[in-house]
Amino acid sequence: LSLALIVDPVSSQCTVCADGSQISLPDKMLTVPGYPPQSCSFVDASLMFLLPNETSPECGMVQSLGSICGCSVPEDSCSLCPNGNTVKRPENELPFLADLFLGFVPTCELAQAYLLSTSKSEDDLCSSSQIYMSDYCGCNEEEDNVFLEFDEPSEEPCLLCPDGASPSLPSSTIDAPNVPFQTCNQLEQALALLLGQGSEQCSLLSSTFAYYCGCNMPDTSCSLCRDGSPAVWPERTVAVLRESFGGLEPTCSLVESVVASYDVASDDCANAQLLGSMCGCPARERHCQICDGESIPLSFYDTPIPQMEPFVGVLPTCEDATYIQLQLDRDDIVCHGAKFGSHLCGCNDGVYSYLDADTTPK
Repeated sequence: LSLALIVDPVSSQCTVCADGSQISLPDKMLTVPGYPPQSCSFVDASLMFLLPNETSPECGMVQSLGSICGCSVPEDSCSLCPNGNTVKRPENELPFLADLFLGFVPTCELAQAYLLSTSKSEDDLCSSSQIYMSDYCGCNEEEDNVFLEFDEPSEEPCLLCPDGASPSLPSSTIDAPNVPFQTCNQLEQALALLLGQGSEQCSLLSSTFAYYCGCNMPDTSCSLCRDGSPAVWPERTVAVLRESFGGLEPTCSLVESVVASYDVASDDCANAQLLGSMCGCPARERHCQICDGESIPLSFYDTPIPQMEPFVGVLPTCEDATYIQLQLDRDDIVCHGAKFGSHLCGCNDGVYSYLDADTTPK
């Protein structure tokens, strides 16, 4: 099938090079997603007949591959190989990137060309592609991978679900920093293709997303809600965990998934459950009241409480404390410790009380 016969001629012209310049490698072969390989000169000459207009997604896709034909790239362009090498396995396929390539399964060569059309600072795609795909695409076949420090992969492919089954929610959308996979189905494909079972990266990704993607979890798995019920507000974000999630405010459903990788008897599980009310988990019957029955004034919501950080694992604000107190028993030592900092949240009119002596902080 000739490219020139795909679409009727139109007035707006698309060119291989986004800036309209002439290609410098006319004889190089270019694969337009969905069609047989053709020379760059043939593709460039055919584009005036091929695409409806120069702003169409199809034109943008061809131009994103322009570096194969010698088109210029941004000064801070991203390279799939962190060391700047050319991929040594250009024919390796990347099926989990099909959505990015309009449904076409790209090769490492196409992925490399696509990344060269993007900026290093544009988004997380550059760094995440280097982390997960550079070894598979042969960036470091002749030298040690000092950039990634990958674990020695096992013979077995990485599994998303602990029991080896497929996730029951394959279409669930993934939105996390440094994770270039958009759905659970893409993640499952990528893990099996790129990582070995038992590697650090495999363990990190599977423990983070297994529950979220609908995998069956062990009986000893931790639940964000103490009573085992699901989060009432799965789409709500948990701002206090922003730093723990690389700058992203995770949703309650993502927090639930991470917590499910903890053992129910672990300290990590206990600390995570203190945040449960932020996602709608029911409060303890005899829960802590940091202000002894008073409400924390709204004007103090952004004030941090360092006294609670050792127990929660993150530095909470007074607003966070309004939820955390609901998961603490009123006789818990953490509840008593939080009360020592309650004046920071405006309790007792902002006066620190110790052994019946009131002190106003200056």
